[in-house]
Amino acid sequence: MRPLSRPGYGLFQLLVVLAMVALVVGMLFPALMRAQIAAARAQQANHLKQILLAVHGYHDANNAFPPGVDDKHFSSLFRALPYLEQDNLYKAIDTSVNSDDKSNAKARSTRIKIFESPLDPLTATAPAGGTNYFAMSGSQMSLQRNTGVFYRDSKVRFATIIDGSSN
Repeated sequence: MRPLSRPGYGLFQLLVVLAMVALVVGMLFPALMRAQIAAARAQQANHLKQILLAVHGYHDANNAFPPGVDDKHFSSLFRALPYLEQDNLYKAIDTSVNSDDKSNAKARSTRIKIFESPLDPLTATAPAGGTNYFAMSGSQMSLQRNTGVFYRDSKVRFATIIDGSSN
C-alpha cells in the first residue's frame, strides 16, 4: 500500500513564501514613504507660491507690500487673504478692533489650508486657525524699522529692495 500524498505546500514552503512577501513589502515601504514626503514637499511649495502670488497681488493693488503687522496686530497674511480667494473671510473680520477681539473669534478660528504645511500639520484642537508660514521681518529682533520687508507698519516697495526680490 502506498501512502496517500496530497498535492500542496508544506510548512517550509509556506514560510519561504511569507518571508519573500515580507521582504518585498519591506522594500516597498520606504519607497512609499519617500513618495509621500515628495508629494507633501510639492504641496508645500505650491502653498508658498500661492502666498507669494497673493503678496505680489497686494503690492500691485497698493503699490507696497503688506505690513508685517499693524497696530491692531493684523499680519501680512491677513492682508493677503483677498488675493488667496478668501475675500469673504477677509470681509468678515472687524478691522476696527484688535485682531484678538472676541468679535473676530469665529474668523480667527477658520482654518485655511494654504497656510498649513503638510510636512508640519497643525493640531485640530488649536484655538485659532494657525499657520506654518510667517513673513520675514528682517535680521533684527525688533519688528520696528527692521531690515526685511514685513516689519511693523512697513510699506516696502519693489524699488526699495536693492538686492532683488526674485528669491
